[in-house]
Amino acid sequence: MMESRSAMNNFYYYLFYSIAIFARKINKRDKDYTFSSLMFLSLCVGLNILSVIFLIDKFTSASLNIRISILLMVIIVFGANYLLLMRNGKDVKIIEFYEKKNDSRKSLFWKRFLVVIYILFSYGLCIYAAYVTKKV
Repeated sequence: MMESRSAMNNFYYYLFYSIAIFARKINKRDKDYTFSSLMFLSLCVGLNILSVIFLIDKFTSASLNIRISILLMVIIVFGANYLLLMRNGKDVKIIEFYEKKNDSRKSLFWKRFLVVIYILFSYGLCIYAAYVTKKV
């Protein structure tokens, strides 16, 4: 079942593609750079969810078991990303789609800028949430 062009053209897939290309350039010996990219992308998504978990635990009366919450989040995020990005060779299809796509230099600049902002936001938000919610 081949996806339509418009379904393949979304920010989440582009984020995965960008991370994969970066991973391929950084470590040329990594034969499974798409899996490494999946792990990094899952980490970014996980940090965003972890930030929400920290804030819910801090500002509500809900008493979350942070360790169990984190373990469940890791399993769900990694599993969902694996199904969305790796199953049935989809990682190869995503990379082929974006390598064939001709974007203008201006468009590429803004897409790459958004990727960097997303990654910085993910790490920054988690650091901020951890700092705000730390128990003294």
